[in-house]
Amino acid sequence: MLDFILKFFLGFLLIGLVVFFHELSHFAAARLMKVDVDVISFGMGPRLFSFYGKKTEFRISVIPFGGYCRMKGSIDLSKALSDDKKKMDKKESGSYFASSPIKRMIIYASGPLGNFILAILLLALASSLPVERISNPCRVCVINDYPALFSYRVENPELVTGDLILKMDGKDVLDYEDFTSRLDGKSHSLIVKRDGETLEIILNPEKNGDDYYYGLSLYQEAVIGRSEVEMIKSGDRIVSANGKEIHNTLDLFSLSYPLDLVLLNESGSTYTYHAEANPLPFSFKSDLRKSSDAVGISALNLGIRKASEYFINTMKALGAIITLNIQDARLVITGPTKAAQSIGNISTLAFSEGVSSGVRAVLYLLSIVSISLCVANIVPFPTFDGGGILINFIEIFKKEGLRPRTYVVLQILGMIIAFSLMAALYFVDIHYYFLS
Repeated sequence: MLDFILKFFLGFLLIGLVVFFHELSHFAAARLMKVDVDVISFGMGPRLFSFYGKKTEFRISVIPFGGYCRMKGSIDLSKALSDDKKKMDKKESGSYFASSPIKRMIIYASGPLGNFILAILLLALASSLPVERISNPCRVCVINDYPALFSYRVENPELVTGDLILKMDGKDVLDYEDFTSRLDGKSHSLIVKRDGETLEIILNPEKNGDDYYYGLSLYQEAVIGRSEVEMIKSGDRIVSANGKEIHNTLDLFSLSYPLDLVLLNESGSTYTYHAEANPLPFSFKSDLRKSSDAVGISALNLGIRKASEYFINTMKALGAIITLNIQDARLVITGPTKAAQSIGNISTLAFSEGVSSGVRAVLYLLSIVSISLCVANIVPFPTFDGGGILINFIEIFKKEGLRPRTYVVLQILGMIIAFSLMAALYFVDIHYYFLS
């Protein structure tokens, strides 16, 4: 139970930081538009600690979830309501209501925009962090040599199974994974090592539908990495199976079960193992190397692309809710409690694998939360940023401001909608934990 509470609190805190950044974006935009901010708070509920700037109280509140940004203007609204005014004639300097509708729209839009920018930065930073990846020497098999495994053929007559690729388009090839990540459906110039000789080869793809195929697969030696069988040790090599010599894993996978394996251990002795059916009780050995997805401008471009993909997918989820497509919505919608627990669980699990993996996982999770908050706030309901933008757009169109009472009614309606949505999300959590 304590473990659950700690992970839940961690997830809750991380979500709260993203929500607070949303409020910080409003704060920055308000000050840029010459609108004073009375209070900016990290957290909700009663004040725990605060200090005062020139015009703003910077507050930490008891509940470390989200925050709020309260702009100057409550006195203007109170006076107009008490005098039963149809419009706000007297406005304090620096008040929200003293600013133009365009400036107010900018203030509202800054929240979702800030979350989108935050997601880009988080994703760019995550892609820059080096993590351990599976790494295999860039030796290749030509799939035409393995018709039992591949149902198609690609003609690359210059390459042969066992070739070691050293360079691609003039740049060193780190490993097979690096090589395949750089294939882009175009022809490439390769420097290949074969039987002690260095050759220059042009690699050409073949198009099949919308995809391009190069006709290559990994040449992985049949050396044991991890084993669930006590007699088979890491480092042992499969030298034959069913009487056929084994040079790489594709040679083995081409055979039919059952398999009679002959293995060579590190002391030079051989032994046999009978495998009745797939899956085999061991995996094959691969090296590890530390690398990043991208750095510098490439990382930023990757962040923009991924944030855009997250945004589009989240908009589709929102569309499923609006169109009452409940089955699709359930696949992507979760309540705040389960979301916090999931983030806490994934973060702690990732940190158990290493600091870099943990930080990377947290950054990816927070980017998803940030995009979700961005999309949720552009919904054109009162009290949501999208609603504020819509109201000010109407004011521009009508060339007059809302009546004070209308403004209050809309705010109350928006709060009812917001609380209803929150209640619905908590019901999702209750259903998950107690009814499913």
